[in-house]
This record gives sequence, C-alpha cells and structure tokens, in this order.
Amino acid sequence: MIGSLATRAARRSLLAYCELTYPGYQSPPHLREIAEHLEGALHGTSSRRLLIVQPFRHGKSMLCSARLPAWWLGHRPRAEILHASRGRDLVETWGRETRNLLRTPEHGAVFPDCELSRDSRSVYRFHTTKGGVYFAVGVGSQALGRGGDLLIIDDPHKGVDDVDQDDNRELVWEWYRSILYSRLYEQSTIVVVSTRWHADDLVGRLLALQEDGGDQWTLLHYPAVNERGEALWPERFSLERLKAIRRNVGERTWQAGYQGRPAGMGGLLLSSDALIAGPVPDREELAIFGSSHYPISMEQSAAHVILGVEASGRCWLLDAWRGPGGARTWAAELRRLVDEYQPLAWIEDRDQLRGLEEVHRLVAREHGRWSGRVDLPIPRDPNERSRPLQAQIEGAGLGSTQELRNDMRSQASLYPVGAEQDLVGALIVGAYVLPVMRRGAAAWSAPRAAGVSGWGVHSERAPGHFEVGLTMDQLRGAAPAPRTLIPRGDGTIDIPGSAEALGSPVTRDRVLRRGVGPGRSGA
Repeated sequence: MIGSLATRAARRSLLAYCELTYPGYQSPPHLREIAEHLEGALHGTSSRRLLIVQPFRHGKSMLCSARLPAWWLGHRPRAEILHASRGRDLVETWGRETRNLLRTPEHGAVFPDCELSRDSRSVYRFHTTKGGVYFAVGVGSQALGRGGDLLIIDDPHKGVDDVDQDDNRELVWEWYRSILYSRLYEQSTIVVVSTRWHADDLVGRLLALQEDGGDQWTLLHYPAVNERGEALWPERFSLERLKAIRRNVGERTWQAGYQGRPAGMGGLLLSSDALIAGPVPDREELAIFGSSHYPISMEQSAAHVILGVEASGRCWLLDAWRGPGGARTWAAELRRLVDEYQPLAWIEDRDQLRGLEEVHRLVAREHGRWSGRVDLPIPRDPNERSRPLQAQIEGAGLGSTQELRNDMRSQASLYPVGAEQDLVGALIVGAYVLPVMRRGAAAWSAPRAAGVSGWGVHSERAPGHFEVGLTMDQLRGAAPAPRTLIPRGDGTIDIPGSAEALGSPVTRDRVLRRGVGPGRSGA
C-alpha cells in the first residue's frame, strides 16, 4: 500500500514521482535542477521555454520524456500534450511509457482525478477521462491534430549524418516554426531536450532567434566534464570512464554529444555564421590573391580559393575549386584561377608542399615567368592555425558569394573535427597574408603622388605591362623596410621593404582602373 506521505511528495515533486514509479531511480544534482525548472514551468513560477543539453545516458530522457508527460497530466488531466522525437521507435517508446504509467496504481494513488480513457489503446494518441490528450509524433509529421499546452521535443536530429546536411537542418527548423509552434497557446510550455551535433541545429537556431527578439529561453547546459575537470555524474560515469569514452568516440562526438559544444559554437573553433552574404565588390576594387590546401594523400581532396580584400579591410571569398585528382589536376586548376583572376600572390603551406615536387614542377612549367607563389611556415595545431582567420572574422568580417557560402559554412562550422576541411583549410592558409593585403588595399584606395600606388610605381612612359608585387617581409608580417626603387625595363617598381619582390604582371589599364596613376593623382 502506498503511504500518504509518498503520494503527497510525488504530487508535489517530479523527482519524488520518478522515485515512486521507478524503483531505484537516482537523482543527481543536475537532474534535481532540471526538475525544479520543470515544476516551475508547470506552476508558472519560472520560464516556460527550456533548452536542456546534457550527455548521453545521464537521465534527461527518463525525466523529461518518460515521466514528465504523465506527471503533467496528473496535475492537469485536461491538458493537451505534444511529444515529438526523431524516428518511429523513440516516438513509440515514450508514448508507451506515458500510457502505461497512467494505468499504474502508483499514478492513480498520486493523481486520482487523472485516469486513462478505456478506449485508449494506441501508444501514439490517447485520452484521459477528463478530456486531456497525449499525442506522440515523429519529427517532420504534418498530422498533429489538436494544440499543445506542453510541447516536448526530445532529440529532433537523428545524428551526425543527418544534421550535417543543410536541407535536413532546414526541414527540422521549418517544421518547428510552421507546424509545431502554430499549435501552441499563450501559456504553453516548450521543453527541448537535445544532443548537440551541430552549431546550426534546432537549439542553435532557437538561441540565435532569441538574440533577434524571439522567445527567450532558459538554457540548462551540463557538460560531462566541467571547467574544473569534474565529472557531471561521477557515481555513474567516473572521470576515468569519461576519459576512456573520449578516446574511443573521437573528438567530434565527445565535444558535441558529451560536452554539448558542437564544432563552431565558440572558443577557437570557427563559427558556422563566419561568412557574410552580400553583394561582392567589383574586382577592380579588391586586392586579389589565392591560397591552397593540399592533403597528405593523393586520394583526398585538395582546394584552391580566390580571395579579395577591399579598402575597408573586409575579405571576400570570390571563387574556389575543390576535388581529388593528384598533382596534375591541382596544378591545372591553380593555373586556371591565376589566368582568370591575375592574383598578386598565391599562398601555400610549406609543410603541405613537402613531397609535392610534381606540383612545383608543373606549376613552374605552366606559368612561365609568373612568380607569385609563396610558401609560408604555418602552425600545425588547428586552434593556433585558425587564429588569423578568426581575427579577420571578428574584425572586418568575411564575405562570400552565395554559391560558395553553404559549402564553406558547412566546413567552417565543423573545423577542426569535420571529415572535410579542404575549403576551410585553403581559407586558413590565405588568412596569413590578410594584414598585408589590407594595407595594400587601403593604399590603393588613398590619394597619392603621381604614379605611386603604395605597392608599386609605374612609369607614365611605359606602354605595356607593370609589376605589382609583395616582398617576403611583407608577407610574413614584418615591419616595412625603406622603399626600394628597382629599374624594370621601361619603368621602375617601388617596393616597400626588401628589393626581393614577388611580381605578377598587371596591365596598365588595370592599374589605372584601381585608381593608381596619373588619372587619380591629377598629374
């Protein structure tokens, strides 16, 4: 026989209800805190918008999906509950748990006014004798029937393969906004319980919309190991066990599934919103250069990107190529981009070039006198490696054509743990010369003496080509040395710094269109 003290406690406390209906139930501190918020949502004393992020197997679904609906109906037997989850199996599991709980003598002793209707046989939809209804649906379902006083969404994404697809994330988002949200009442409660697989998942979008004036959420985030190095639930998962899990599941699963920090959410990882969509400036207003990423294996994908920096300092991703094929293909694609964009320089990672002598040889043969390729020593550590790009993003911003934005955002949001890193890898390499390119772009846009560009000087007598170049000191970010005038055929080139310049042939018309020369200066 159930004692009156136990039933009163279970009516008042969600955790006491769990303990009464599930012998051996444990309630560590993080579950106690979650339960307090859920109780406050029921009584209207705390937020009715809850986002709960915690590791696998740490009790979130038992509390929120297996027990909360029955306890809520016990208090409000006329309530309408919508319970959404990924996949038919989970939907059936939680529906059966809730329906069977309403049939137990324990539930009846705690909530005598909440009885299951005799004709309620389905695990997906059933009623109370007071007119309340529980409706379990899979993510994406269009047939929701009635509204919802309580909406529970438990793991809306199927996993990493699902959430990595832009279309799948968009499907979940549009389903939430157009189908689920339209079923809610003014005082409805929403509880989202989710594993974080991607910075742009449902939780990520809800938090982003919050910044733009959307619903204000209480985020309950519990990493498996906190900043002090302590395990969240040491009685069940010791620190030693969690370290073993991290070694076995890999860094992406650990950071996302156990720490609740999907790649791209912050710290030293690149944001999934790194690229700004917008009209790209005219090429003639940009200091254009290229960069490359080369893999350690010929079977993997390489990438080239074309970047342009405007006078404001913003960098734009103008074009890109990615694919396998080996050195001959890589060299041919590099030549194609150089011919089309006439970049001032081409930046490569010195370590990545080791063993790729064929690329050197092919590019040298195909490009003749073009000497714009520069290899730089770039750190191997992913966090250290990405810092120049992060500085650009946080400073002047990073823009992109719409065609390239989705591919780059997808890779950037997963760096450095994503399977594909070719495009973002090339972008990171190019970021090492962004300070130089910003100075050059600013110099091009500023008025100056006749014929002086700040990067180069052309002779007004020269009828043909002019050289515009960068020095190795500039490319490595060193302080500029005194200018050096170098005789060059029918004119001169004025290089800030060392006389060892890297040049790229540029036509006189192009130089004039950039605002460099007699027409700009008034000479």
